[in-house]
Amino acid sequence: MTTSKHGETRPAAASAPTATELEAVRRREPAAMERFFAAYYDRVFGYLLRLVSDRSLAEDLTQEVFLRLHRALDRLDPARDPSPWVFTVAANLLRDYWRSAEHRRRGQRSELDAADRAEDTGGEDALDRMGRAENEACLRRMLAQLGSRDRQLVLLRSYGDLDSEALSGVFGISREAVRQRFSRALKRLGELYRKHCEPGRRST
Repeated sequence: MTTSKHGETRPAAASAPTATELEAVRRREPAAMERFFAAYYDRVFGYLLRLVSDRSLAEDLTQEVFLRLHRALDRLDPARDPSPWVFTVAANLLRDYWRSAEHRRRGQRSELDAADRAEDTGGEDALDRMGRAENEACLRRMLAQLGSRDRQLVLLRSYGDLDSEALSGVFGISREAVRQRFSRALKRLGELYRKHCEPGRRST
């Protein structure tokens, strides 16, 4: 077990569980569940951290992901790679969070904090940091404008480290269809970013 900076205890990193272990996870055997969570905790946390850019929030969201997984263990298929299922739960939670009032409050607070830090320091480095934070926030807003399935595909492919075969199982489409849809989604995201997020063109 390891302890986070917030004092939370969580399983140490481990290898992916075997089919036999997944059977035990479905039976909710404590040791098997601990190994299962250990195998995916850091990947899920890293995925969420990249998208929310807040370690404390990413920790909270990751804990919620695993609570949802725990409640749904009866749907775990030991014969299949559980990664698509795990990251679909994470992507759905992130979608729910981005739609929430809490996300809007945090976004407003972070923009004010960034402006305050730049004003306090008055330095070019602070302005650069604020600009990067604004770009990241704008990119997340543009990502939220994609259709639900396209957004999930981009998130899971880019940050969940799922290949076309795994994603074809998540979405029920062929690997070629995954590749084509991913390409179209990235093109659309790029268009939105250039229109709304590039310097001098950032929308409010």
